[in-house]
Amino acid sequence: AAQPTHSCSGYSPAMSRLEESTGNAHKPVTHDYYGYIMTNDSGFAPCVADGFLSLACCMPTIRKRCTKGSWVAGWGGVQYGRGRLIYLMQVEETPDFDRYFADERFTGRIDNIYRTVGAKLKRISTARFHTTPKEQEHDTSVPRVLVSSRFVYFGKRKLTAAKQFDGLVPQYRGGRVADGVEVVRLVNWASSDGWGVKGDPHSPIPPNATTLVQIQLA
Repeated sequence: AAQPTHSCSGYSPAMSRLEESTGNAHKPVTHDYYGYIMTNDSGFAPCVADGFLSLACCMPTIRKRCTKGSWVAGWGGVQYGRGRLIYLMQVEETPDFDRYFADERFTGRIDNIYRTVGAKLKRISTARFHTTPKEQEHDTSVPRVLVSSRFVYFGKRKLTAAKQFDGLVPQYRGGRVADGVEVVRLVNWASSDGWGVKGDPHSPIPPNATTLVQIQLA
């Protein structure tokens, strides 16, 4: 059967300029907020299940730069409506791929697809996404997962941002970073109806229990 398709969003343009501004392209630049444009909303990246929202695949720059307490926002672009908020999360845990894979709380999640075999990260045989070497290299370039139980996921019920949040809404695939009061206002606005799941993904993955079961590799 054909594998479901999933296209990652980019984040490099904005971060490249930030790296250049430090005078050291290898020095991490951290912020309170990272916003990016989502080109796919299938339930894979981010994955929302069992009270957690996780970002384990795609967006390696964000997964590298975020610290505990950072906010991450996925926004619509041309495909889902520019300036429409699809999800917002506050990072609470940042396990590496092996810790994520071994944690019983996250067993069976559709984005939990990498573990170390020998000395190399390998994609599990039951994974339904990222079948190409290029996609896997992109994911494993930063073997780090962002996990949150403090999130609001709107999916196709996405919210249209007020004018006051223009500074946080990405205008291109590169994304936005920010700090301070602007971020607090966004959080208060997005969570005004409470935290948790508010809608379904735009392109939900068809149910298939057998391929969602994580099988331990020999």
